[in-house]
Amino acid sequence: MLKPSIIQSLPDLPAPLLTIYLDANPTKQLIRGLKPDYLARFESQAKILAETVPTGDLPVFFEQVQRADAYLHNHPLKCRGAVIFAGPDTWEFVPLQAEVEDKVHWGTPALAQLFWLLDELRRWGRKLAERGRKKCQEASRGGRGSKAGGTAASVVGRRRGVRTTAQ
Repeated sequence: MLKPSIIQSLPDLPAPLLTIYLDANPTKQLIRGLKPDYLARFESQAKILAETVPTGDLPVFFEQVQRADAYLHNHPLKCRGAVIFAGPDTWEFVPLQAEVEDKVHWGTPALAQLFWLLDELRRWGRKLAERGRKKCQEASRGGRGSKAGGTAASVVGRRRGVRTTAQ
């Protein structure tokens, strides 16, 4: 989980640095022997990006690619997505429980995707809270989830197609 202090410090990370977004959703991964798909995609995108990195930055760029590659080899991702910010004096690894688009960027921190994701999750969290509050109000007024409509367990059971006898 990203702490607010970390979020606020991200735009101030010293450039140039390597920003890596990885989609590590296990349901989308194809079997490729011992190397996970997200690692193969990262290595491929890093090679393509290396062609556009200024010559003076190449040694630092390759050092950070190697550093991230070694980390990902030694610490397989157990999350749906991840963001890594890697620079000579910087290392931030952010596991995410949401999918991201694979992206490798060199220069200033690439934050647009992360901030978009945080904004979407905040809206989604608000909707869940409102929905939960509405269900509590309905139950207290005798709506869904009260004796008139069956128990909360039976309501959930019916949605899944499971018949319950508790009424």
